[in-house]
Amino acid sequence: GFANLVGGKVHGVQAAGFTNITMDTVSGAQIAGFYNHARGTMEGTQVAGFVNIAEKEQSGGQFAGFANVCFKDINAAQVAGYFNYAKSLKGVQIAGFANAAMKSTEGSQVAGYVNVGSNLRGSQIAGFVNVTRKKSRGVQVAGFSNVSTGSFDGVQVSGFVNYAHKLNGVQVGFINVVTDSIKGVPIGFLSFARKGYFRIQAEYSNVQPVRVSMKTGVRAFYNSLSLGYTFDDRYSTGYGIGSMINGKRLAWTFDATGDYFSKNYDSDMDLLARFATGPTIKIGKRLEIFGTANFNYHLFQTGIGINDQLFSTSRGDFESEGFINWSAGIRY
Repeated sequence: GFANLVGGKVHGVQAAGFTNITMDTVSGAQIAGFYNHARGTMEGTQVAGFVNIAEKEQSGGQFAGFANVCFKDINAAQVAGYFNYAKSLKGVQIAGFANAAMKSTEGSQVAGYVNVGSNLRGSQIAGFVNVTRKKSRGVQVAGFSNVSTGSFDGVQVSGFVNYAHKLNGVQVGFINVVTDSIKGVPIGFLSFARKGYFRIQAEYSNVQPVRVSMKTGVRAFYNSLSLGYTFDDRYSTGYGIGSMINGKRLAWTFDATGDYFSKNYDSDMDLLARFATGPTIKIGKRLEIFGTANFNYHLFQTGIGINDQLFSTSRGDFESEGFINWSAGIRY
């Protein structure tokens, strides 16, 4: 018929064209065209065209066209076209827009837009953003951002930014941020870790007598941004990635960088790709003195050539050359 309303317990199946409401425990199933509501424990499954509500614990699944709500713990699956909510989750939440499990999240959350969890033990996959609180372990994958306001053990992968207060694992994103301790590797265009690796570097070479760089990330994988100046009044901007084999007093670095040169803001092509490797001597807590051998590839329309070339080519308006030189400098 249209509706079922039961003031006590239900053992079996409630089926209605519009709504089912039970004031006590349901052991079985509620199936309605619009709305199901169990005020007691739900030991079974709710299926509704619009919304399901379980006020206490639920040990079965909730399936709704719009939303599922469990005010206590759910030990099964919530699948909704728009939104799922549970106080604690042991199972799976799948929603077209958002999932939330506010006390604990053991299992998986999959949403078209956002997942919110706490004490995560499992995975969050969202089209836009994942958020977890407190101590979490697992995997976060998001189209835009992953956020862990507590400690996170596992992997964060996003299209733009990853954030963790403490990290023990891997971050992969355009920007990665860790505001406390880090045991792991952030991989991206720029990474910032409060207790990671951050240095300002000044160096000299016969190509760039002045080159200042910022290195940020962790020693295992860091990013660098640089500004430089050449003997013929050209300015350079650069980006690179690098890694350091770290020792107590001595370290060894590996850097791959690319620099773009410009004179009087011209638009001529002038690029220098460089692989640099060499020793670093540590003096005190932060000061470092280093030297590197540099293996260079130079592609240009206008610019100075190098006398000691390994090779040179010319095609149309473009010239290229390969050469080896050295650099030396300090970091702090």
